[in-house]
Amino acid sequence: MLDKRVMSAIEEASILTDAVDVRVDGVQAEVNLLKRVVGRDDDRAPMSKVKVPDPKPFGGARSAKELENFMWDMETYFQAARIPEAEKVSITSMYLTGDAKLWWRTCLSGDPNANRDRIETWDVLKKELKDQFLPCNTSWLARESLRKLKHAGTMRDYVKEFSSLMLDVRDMSEEDKLFNFLSGLQTWAQTELRRQGIKDLPSAISTADRLVDFRVTNNSDPEKKKKDSGKEKGKSGKTWNDGKFKKKKH
Repeated sequence: MLDKRVMSAIEEASILTDAVDVRVDGVQAEVNLLKRVVGRDDDRAPMSKVKVPDPKPFGGARSAKELENFMWDMETYFQAARIPEAEKVSITSMYLTGDAKLWWRTCLSGDPNANRDRIETWDVLKKELKDQFLPCNTSWLARESLRKLKHAGTMRDYVKEFSSLMLDVRDMSEEDKLFNFLSGLQTWAQTELRRQGIKDLPSAISTADRLVDFRVTNNSDPEKKKKDSGKEKGKSGKTWNDGKFKKKKH
């Protein structure tokens, strides 16, 4: 009788032990899962502590470069600061100043029945900013400036100005880009680039930027020649007359 009770107790203990083992395994699995989640949070923590620089405000200048740079800076800021889509418009409005802020206030207080999209998304805001502040003839103005641009100063200044104007040009063939760049160069620079067989604009800019500026002294000035001749006479103490040198009288 005692043996049966002992055996029964052992069986019950074994069942309880198995149940406890199963429970422990479940708890351990939950702990491991929590560790993985916490580990990912720890990995992201340093990124959230990084100070994201504020973008430069936009004051409403009717400049394609300023507007494009502003929108680029805002998109970079959104990504770095992890700004939700729903907050992008309100945050962008905080970086509008001057005429741009006045325009934004007009948009907020405008006629709700007006035939225009409500500015509730970043894409719509970008479109409205371009319609309001982007000059419609930007490309033509840039082309006109390219036509007038000449290599009068240093090569580096010419390359910088040309590259800046090209940012506003749309739909220009690669051949025309190269032609405009070469046309504005001084003759010696054109000759050197053609000698090297340059075939595209990036290669032309890269090669030209490495050229040492070459300046030719203008010796065709008559007044300069007279001064130089006078200096030579003073040094020698002689004058030239009828094919012979004569001593200068004092």
